[in-house]
Amino acid sequence: MKNPVYQHFMIENDVKLKLIDEKNLNLLIKLQNETIQELENDDLYRFTSFEKYMEILNKQSLVIGLFLKQELIAFGTLLRPNCFEEELLNSKIFNNIDKNTIYYYKAVVVKKTYRGKKLQIFFNEYFEDFVRKNGGIYIVLNVHPDNQYSIKNFEASGFIHYLDLVMENRYPRKAYYKKILP
Repeated sequence: MKNPVYQHFMIENDVKLKLIDEKNLNLLIKLQNETIQELENDDLYRFTSFEKYMEILNKQSLVIGLFLKQELIAFGTLLRPNCFEEELLNSKIFNNIDKNTIYYYKAVVVKKTYRGKKLQIFFNEYFEDFVRKNGGIYIVLNVHPDNQYSIKNFEASGFIHYLDLVMENRYPRKAYYKKILP
């Protein structure tokens, strides 16, 4: 990551970026569970099971973590094309777009003590760079309408709201996209 703010944070705090795999997936599930327990509204974040994450890893999607020593302090998940809910593509924006160029930004979770350090924006930039290098054109994502911190971060990163929907007949979401420029 070329952004000096993140380089400084990572060097100053001895934070390392690592791929999440089956060996450290339990740390991800633990952080996810801690985060959900802290939420006032449990609809703000959609829990993903260990089994689902194993499936995600088997599809070679990108799951990365920020580690302070052995502690996972944040993680992000980016799904490869054709590995996510089609309902996110129910918009005329994507009518004539090759679906193999659309990646899905599934999740970003930051441990409570590290929030406010713009780590979500770090993941936004990291994933954009990954998509660009892998021939992708779009990133889509969804966020609960009450999750104003994430909405603010995504909009600050250039994501555009394009659709309101209810996922799995329960979860209200705002869908966003960003076109990744070469």
